[in-house]
Amino acid sequence: MTEQALNDGGDRITCLLTPDTGPEVAAAPVVKLQVWLWLGMALAIIALLGVLLGLLYQQAQRQARSDVSNLSLVLEARLSSSFRDTHAALHGIATGQSLKKLEDIFRQVDVGAHGVITLRRTESPQVVLRVPMADNQVDSYQPDAIDRRLSEGIQEGTLITRSRVDGVKRLYGFKKVGDFPLVLVIGLASEDYLLSWKYTVIASSVVCSVLYLLIIGLTLRLQANRIRRQQILDELRDSAFHDELTGLPNRRYLLERVNQAINQCGRGQRLTLLYFDVDNFKTINDSLGHVAGDTILQRLAQRLAALKPLVDTVARLSGDEFLVLVDDDDHVRLAQRVEHILRVMQQPLEQAGYTLSIGASAGIAVHPDHGHDFGSLLKAADTALTQAKRNGRNTWVFYEAAMGERELRFLYVQTELRQAFEQNELQVFYQPQIDLGSGAVIGAEALLRWPHPGLGSIAPGEFIPVAESSGLILPISRWLLSKVCHQAVAWQTAGFGELSVAMNCSAVQFRQGDLVSEVRRALHESGLKPHLLELELTESILIEDSDGVLETIQGLKALGVSMSIDDFGTGYSSMAYLKRFAVDKLKIDQSFVRGMLSNPQDAAIVQAVITLGHSFDMKVIAEGVESFNLLDALVVRGCDEAQGYYYAKALSPSDFAVYMEGRTAASFAAQQWA
Repeated sequence: MTEQALNDGGDRITCLLTPDTGPEVAAAPVVKLQVWLWLGMALAIIALLGVLLGLLYQQAQRQARSDVSNLSLVLEARLSSSFRDTHAALHGIATGQSLKKLEDIFRQVDVGAHGVITLRRTESPQVVLRVPMADNQVDSYQPDAIDRRLSEGIQEGTLITRSRVDGVKRLYGFKKVGDFPLVLVIGLASEDYLLSWKYTVIASSVVCSVLYLLIIGLTLRLQANRIRRQQILDELRDSAFHDELTGLPNRRYLLERVNQAINQCGRGQRLTLLYFDVDNFKTINDSLGHVAGDTILQRLAQRLAALKPLVDTVARLSGDEFLVLVDDDDHVRLAQRVEHILRVMQQPLEQAGYTLSIGASAGIAVHPDHGHDFGSLLKAADTALTQAKRNGRNTWVFYEAAMGERELRFLYVQTELRQAFEQNELQVFYQPQIDLGSGAVIGAEALLRWPHPGLGSIAPGEFIPVAESSGLILPISRWLLSKVCHQAVAWQTAGFGELSVAMNCSAVQFRQGDLVSEVRRALHESGLKPHLLELELTESILIEDSDGVLETIQGLKALGVSMSIDDFGTGYSSMAYLKRFAVDKLKIDQSFVRGMLSNPQDAAIVQAVITLGHSFDMKVIAEGVESFNLLDALVVRGCDEAQGYYYAKALSPSDFAVYMEGRTAASFAAQQWA
């Protein structure tokens, strides 16, 4: 089916938002805003500095005018006094002696490096004395601004103008000297009285520039710190919401995404959670190594991510588990999508010189049918995934309410079983095994029973798998082994003879336990002869790890323990392992025994097993014998031993003793009548 068809979900409304890839940093607007802020700050500083310098300039001007006025008053007073003391006349001022005296007086006044003091005539534009004297000084000159003011009757004042002599800009103050036809002119050069102001301008400009640069530098540093902090936060957020190995979103990201969509649209939001688990990934890690395994996970993640927009979000949960979010709830379309995803994952890939085809199993949970939040959807999808694995892997399963009930029952049984074992609630029952040739009881099969105080008797078919999956099977098996060995010895003590006792072995004991040591310890502690202990194996144990199983069986055989294959013919029957493992007995499954009178195929299977066992020099025992006709048919076919309700059901140790006493009494009475 095409991807377009897979995407065609009709007119549906979805509240799944565009995946959050992180906030986009508007770099250009931020920089532009900062430039305008810096420009505005610069203008503000310049304006403030201009105002302050303008005030200082005005103050310097006022101070210079005040200085000119004060100097004019002082010099005018000195000149008036000098003229009166020397009785100098107007025409006598031009004498060398008088000018020398006036020059001395002028030089005592500090008017700056570029200042001048001039004594002029009032009736004509003529300079009487100028200190300092100019290089190109002349006595007569064209009338200037001061002369024009004097001609207007203004006898004193100040003005700013350039000198006609040296072109220096000065602040001139002029004042008529007493009643004499003379005017005293004092000129302070602007470069002198504004020198401190210029220094202030330079210093202020430097300080403001440095301050401005510091502000810009601090702003840039703060911005760099903010950007770096944001980058760190983004990295932390990315690591918190994304998987480090594959770069895919993780469980936390998907949790927020799903719950956000559900909260925005309410329970009407249509979405489905697909839970994928790579099949047999441990084998890949064990054979090719974890580095190759990580590479395979990365490539699978890339394939799943490339499925967009067929899927909404792809996330890695943990290990070899992936979650896929789909905005659809139609079961037909969902099944087609899952099949398409599985085909994509199964496409061959090259790794470490090998061409691999990776299979996966999937569990499907639909909102709102299977859950109203991410947690409940994930739980439902996980439960469906477990069922898919039980169905043979490389398949998919929709969640059903019954699955959840089974899982709850499983957890409940697991908890109760642990308590039952710790509180010695488990019991061992024994079903007699009869030699069909002599009719004598030659042993018993130990069967574990659990009478739950609240639920009644819980079947072994339910609690034994729970014990195996939880690891409880190991301590339970050790306890059971010790129990049956001591019971067999107790039967001998009671005078029932050397009865063999058979018990089932779990595959977990072969994988995790040290079965040989445990059997050796139980035989030693109980004093039971090894050949009286029979351990029943299933066909699945024999083919699971033949080398390891062979080593364990050889160790048990070395102890002298008997070995049998339970439920032969229901699993992976193989002539090869019958020859290789050299067991002592085959047990025909009761499903074949019960149907042998009505079903020719069952009868043929029973006959084939008996013939096969005898050809390998093995004993053959049939279970599920419930009538004389079945017993007779087994005897006719040459079966060696039997057990079933025809003889007795599974009995408690005390009832088994009563049963044996009854058999002994009946046998004794028969001998008496013979």
